[in-house]
Amino acid sequence: MANRLKRDLDASYMEELIMRTPNVTEIPGLAFPASAQQRREVFWRLSPTERIALMRAGELTLKECCQWAARAPHEVPIVDGEFEFIAAFTPEAREQ
Repeated sequence: MANRLKRDLDASYMEELIMRTPNVTEIPGLAFPASAQQRREVFWRLSPTERIALMRAGELTLKECCQWAARAPHEVPIVDGEFEFIAAFTPEAREQ
């Protein structure tokens, strides 16, 4: 019973995260709906500090975070040995 409750809670938590998908048309420097290419171009013109702020505000998609980590891993904050955007969803982070 406890395992089922935990699984249900995890599923409901994941549904909540999915429902909070960031508005992918808003990124600093773009005052209009952006295509994926326009977002990418603006994203790479941002400073690392600006990218970190957007990530922490939930304004980046998972795909953007992964592309960032692949292209500039030294810029992405690390938490407990994992990229922050991944570590934020671990059970340890949820307990804090």
